[in-house]
Amino acid sequence: MPTIAREASRFVAVGAICFVIDAALTRLVVSLGVNPYASRCVGFSCALAASWSLNRTYTFRGRRIGRRDVEFAAFALANIPGATVNLATYALIVATTWAGPVAAVAAGSMAGMVSNFAFARFVVFGPPPSLPR
Repeated sequence: MPTIAREASRFVAVGAICFVIDAALTRLVVSLGVNPYASRCVGFSCALAASWSLNRTYTFRGRRIGRRDVEFAAFALANIPGATVNLATYALIVATTWAGPVAAVAAGSMAGMVSNFAFARFVVFGPPPSLPR
């Protein structure tokens, strides 16, 4: 399997795990009486940290850039475009439909995934070690 296809499939697998984290925490916090927008901040933040950790360990393991704090900051910044689409989709669904938070998290996650993969692969984790940086 070509490298990009392998990385994309691993990225999707990591995304599925992070979706469960995001949706479960968002639903839990909503069930505690917190509004769905603030609840999503909790789920999204935890999923973002898990996504960075799993992607650096599993998806892009041969492409680590060094210092973890710098890499995490780069990953978080690179996720801003995808996060914007993700959270806007979530907010639109919560505000306009009867869909629960899990369905809204799923739609938002799918909407931001392509952007997040592109930025993670080409910006944060860079080219494979065999290519110049």
